[in-house]
Amino acid sequence: AKTDLEKYSRVADIVKTGLINFAVILPLLFTLNQNALAFEFGVGTHFGQGKGNPSVAFIWMSDAGMTSFRDEIYWKNMEFKPGKIAPNAKALLALKAFTDANQHDFNPVLILSYGNPIYDKGSQPTSEQGRQGFAAYAKWLAGRLKGKVEYFEVWNEWNLGSGTVPKKLNYGNPVDYVKLAGISYDAIKKENPAAKVIVGAIGGDRENWPWLQDAIKAG
Repeated sequence: AKTDLEKYSRVADIVKTGLINFAVILPLLFTLNQNALAFEFGVGTHFGQGKGNPSVAFIWMSDAGMTSFRDEIYWKNMEFKPGKIAPNAKALLALKAFTDANQHDFNPVLILSYGNPIYDKGSQPTSEQGRQGFAAYAKWLAGRLKGKVEYFEVWNEWNLGSGTVPKKLNYGNPVDYVKLAGISYDAIKKENPAAKVIVGAIGGDRENWPWLQDAIKAG
């Protein structure tokens, strides 16, 4: 039987020959100064869900010419008592992956997500207490990973109801999202001024982007 490394190496060969469209192209990230554009070629991973072996994955990612990966460290796996951050095993696996990333010259994106049962019944944080709790979690990660992670993404597909409990499709108020993004941005930048904060990662918006337009109007 082939080892994991042998199987992953075969995938890397396929990616390099262009036989399949395997890699996820991460968002084009604009900086405000001089309209500079940074581009990363990477893959979506789920170390934050306890899936995969970062040490093995990093080898074939490097072989495939990737420069980044996008993963999550779930809030619910970080805070079990209000105000006390105590990462569980899944969060620690992802933390190690992000910590080790720059040893392989990767520039990863960390998704800050989703709800936490001790705030807003585990759904999207729309209360002031929930937003403050989420911002504290974001701040902790920004500090812990300072010099390791440059890009922090506030939630994923809020507009589709991601993180709602119970799941509500096509739900997610843009005003609530802007409030969460704003307080999270301030918390991250206070802890790590060099960090770049990604907001507005949405999916399935209708023609003319009505949800995104409403979010922009909200601030």
